[in-house]
Amino acid sequence: LSSLADEQAREKLAALREKSLAGADFAALARENSEDVGSANSGGDLGFSAGDAFPAEFEEALAGLEPGGISEPIQTDSGWHLVKLLEVRVQ
Repeated sequence: LSSLADEQAREKLAALREKSLAGADFAALARENSEDVGSANSGGDLGFSAGDAFPAEFEEALAGLEPGGISEPIQTDSGWHLVKLLEVRVQ
């Protein structure tokens, strides 16, 4: 990790992940804690990806999840994220 701010962000997301895994509503946590103005109001919902809509680290986290799964905190050029896979749509 490159800074104290990164460590604090990772720790905050790890705590939010644990809350969600313990039964707290992921969308409510996203609305209350997300700094992403584009998705916070929708509970963090970013829609679907064909595998190339998001940064590589984000897509790798998605690919490693089963529906309902929540990633460990991941860092991209746009900041820190928790990724929850809601569903897989096969085309």
